[in-house]
Amino acid sequence: MEFQIDKDIWSINGPEVVFASAPMHTRMTVIRLQDGRLWIHLPIKLTQKVSGFLAELGGSVAALIAPNKYHYMFIEPWRTAFPETKVFAEEHLTRKQPCLANVQILNDSSPSIYAQNIDQIVFRGNNLLQEAVFSTRLVAR
Repeated sequence: MEFQIDKDIWSINGPEVVFASAPMHTRMTVIRLQDGRLWIHLPIKLTQKVSGFLAELGGSVAALIAPNKYHYMFIEPWRTAFPETKVFAEEHLTRKQPCLANVQILNDSSPSIYAQNIDQIVFRGNNLLQEAVFSTRLVAR
């Protein structure tokens, strides 16, 4: 189920997954950038319904975001479905998951692909959790 949060921001609930023996909900955020492409934070399972919703929004995915070392479960299927998409991941995750070794590491500066629309900073907590945090500054087009 998708919810429109603002003019160009949506939240989409995904399936429940099991992590550390506990059931967890999944949810991703989609932001339409000023150039019309989509920025995907925490990709959920890519289903026909999700693909259809993205197609309604324009379908071109610019960036996939894995903000910490625990949120990567569905990245690889998205990379396959959208091979032109840039993947950005938290540094520890790129070491933990060999399939993410060649992605761009999230740091305290937004990459040019979405810098006009989204700011980011890495919250450096401890060895268990380091997470990229984002804020949008989209304006009406």
